[in-house]
Amino acid sequence: MQGFVLRDLIRVVDGKSLEGCTTGAVSLSPEILTQMLQFTKNAPETRASWRIYGRCSGLSEVDYAAYTELVDRRIWWPQAYSPDAPDVETTAQDILATVASANHKLPVDALSTHCRRSYLESVDIRFDDRFNYVRSSAPPDGNCKAAIRVRGKP
Repeated sequence: MQGFVLRDLIRVVDGKSLEGCTTGAVSLSPEILTQMLQFTKNAPETRASWRIYGRCSGLSEVDYAAYTELVDRRIWWPQAYSPDAPDVETTAQDILATVASANHKLPVDALSTHCRRSYLESVDIRFDDRFNYVRSSAPPDGNCKAAIRVRGKP
């Protein structure tokens, strides 16, 4: 199943990243989880994303849900890789170029891929705290091999 997961939000105070946190509820409220499931991949990943990243981001769960929805509404997934399309074998460079071209002003260097075995696991997009695209520090092909399979309709 394809879907959106917000992760790796890092809280920055006075220009320094904060490691760990002791604030924020460990679990999302059922109401916020239901709201987020309209545009996220699944409940376990949404809960994990909040627990690991969201609660440490400095955002309330309401603000985190709103930010997640904003990111989801801003990014378009190319039709060639939609869940209704058949499986596709391609390269990281082609995936990143296709995602960038489907999203106005999204630079390819803000993107990277992540794979599990030879299957695409994620396309990661890097933003700053003002929601501007920034250059990814990860290599464009991430941990993916030369040929990547994108799962489509089973």
